[in-house]
Amino acid sequence: MKVLKQILFGLLVLANCLVFGQDSLAKKTKLYNKGVEMYNKHQFKKAESFLTSSLNVIAFDKNFKDSAYNLTSNSFYYLALTQLQLKDTCAACKNIKISAYAYVNLKTQQLNYDCLCKKKKKINYNNCLGPETNCYVEFTEGICEDTKEYPLYLIENLKNDGGCLFRIIDPDSIKKFDPYTQFPDIKTIPSDKIVFIIADTLPEFPGGDTERIKFLTDNIKYPQSAKEQGTTIKVYVTFIVEADGSVSNVNILRGIGDGFDEEAIRVTKLMKWKPAKCCGIPVRMQFNMPVTFSL
Repeated sequence: MKVLKQILFGLLVLANCLVFGQDSLAKKTKLYNKGVEMYNKHQFKKAESFLTSSLNVIAFDKNFKDSAYNLTSNSFYYLALTQLQLKDTCAACKNIKISAYAYVNLKTQQLNYDCLCKKKKKINYNNCLGPETNCYVEFTEGICEDTKEYPLYLIENLKNDGGCLFRIIDPDSIKKFDPYTQFPDIKTIPSDKIVFIIADTLPEFPGGDTERIKFLTDNIKYPQSAKEQGTTIKVYVTFIVEADGSVSNVNILRGIGDGFDEEAIRVTKLMKWKPAKCCGIPVRMQFNMPVTFSL
């Protein structure tokens, strides 16, 4: 009898919760619809009030993901649109971020958080590597949030209209260097802290692409599974060609496992390249390459 009473009490609580959840969901939906209506009528202050009230209602139902979840996501979306119209960019950015990323709302993602809520800064340093070069520090920071992304560094060669782009790895570890206000001296900063993304002259394997393919073909040791598959397989690797032409930091960009990835890394580490150059100076550069297994 005691157990039966406990079961009945539990069912009663569950029933009350379901009724409460359905009532809350109805209230939440009504406020949301009213907010959208006010938004479409360009009554943005009223729209903000209704949408905020909708978000403050806690609602649930048995199909939470299909109803209350989407309702909350769309409420954040329309609230962000409303706040943009009210010129409250900081509040809008906060709600765009919640809707786009926490609730994965594709409509909100199309508002482009990076464009609306971040700004790019660019600082120019003339004659940084000589009389015919300009250098720039470029980085992005939040309009409202005190956040900054690590900068990229651009070297513009006025002599040949060339240009180089590089980044600093862990710039906070470099003493007496502010990555946002100083252009790094690539001759004095430890070479393992600098990686070029664009250079005047790209890394080149001695003898060109033909010799590169020949080197890989001659040195690849085929995994046993390659003989079983009997087809052409490509593994894509990314690595750094150092300023002396050696290879470091080899990683898989796109692999298939089964021994192929490990062999692609091994054979890539054997290679010796002509390094990239920026303004005539050999530099270390990130490079991507396919490694082909063919039987």
